[in-house]
Amino acid sequence: MKDEFMKILRDSSIFDSEKGTCWRSDPTFVGYGAGYPEQVELLNFTGRPSDTSIPCRMEVMLHSTVQTRYYQHRTRQTQKLSVFCICSGRMYFRSNSSVLSAEAGDCVLLKPHCRNDFLYADERQCSYYEFILTGNMLDEFLRIYDLEQVFGLKLNDEKFFRKLFERMKNLTDVKPLSAIFPELTGVAFELLQRISSAVQIQARSSYVAEIRDFLEQRIKEKISMPEVAGRFKIDIHDMNRDFQDAFGVTPYQYLKRFRLRKAAEMLRAGMLVKETSAAVGYRNVKTFSAEFRLFYGKSPLDCRKRRPGR
Repeated sequence: MKDEFMKILRDSSIFDSEKGTCWRSDPTFVGYGAGYPEQVELLNFTGRPSDTSIPCRMEVMLHSTVQTRYYQHRTRQTQKLSVFCICSGRMYFRSNSSVLSAEAGDCVLLKPHCRNDFLYADERQCSYYEFILTGNMLDEFLRIYDLEQVFGLKLNDEKFFRKLFERMKNLTDVKPLSAIFPELTGVAFELLQRISSAVQIQARSSYVAEIRDFLEQRIKEKISMPEVAGRFKIDIHDMNRDFQDAFGVTPYQYLKRFRLRKAAEMLRAGMLVKETSAAVGYRNVKTFSAEFRLFYGKSPLDCRKRRPGR
């Protein structure tokens, strides 16, 4: 994800001095840790080793609160995906070479086949949800949901995670576990879909903001919208739709309005009409004047005459 969505850290040294004792070791997971949450609500749907042959299902759901130092290092996580949702406070995460600081509203994915660490070392109390998914097709589902390259994202939806958690509470005592595999699979896919949808929305927000900045920086230039779409490697119809969803107008309309607003500022500051027309990308003063009048209900000259101080 872009740095604007998460606080990416360039320095992983905060993890270097952390040590722990082995608390779990099996063919699919090895974990070391130090410290433990002061409060934990745990829903454990762990089954027999053969249950990992299921393509994808929820295995563990927990809601924790920590206020003293807590660290985990997972050296093997082959068929497991951990999803952390921070409700309050702050935690640090590392997955292979990527490190970030996650705060309230952030969601972090610790992927299979990665070195994964997380650390609570803060003065503020931290609460979070963790959901652990298991299955022999996790890699494929991460690809299908476009989550292969996602480490962290903004996902301000604590109610969604609480509802998932509360919904599954009644199933913790069901035996045999295989009787609720459909529910465990369904809730796993629901979680993946929610995260995937948020990633897609944020990706669109990111690229349309880049398009907006691109247009604003080239106010003097003659710009073709198909060329803009080509530059950003997107279909022009998709670009227009996503841009309109974000800003209420198409890129072409946005650029025209931006030019005219800038022109009004220049005219009020005393710039001549002909100079203003050229400064905001119009090659023809008559065209500029006609569009200015249509937008503001008065001519550029009238705007200039009524500038403050006159």
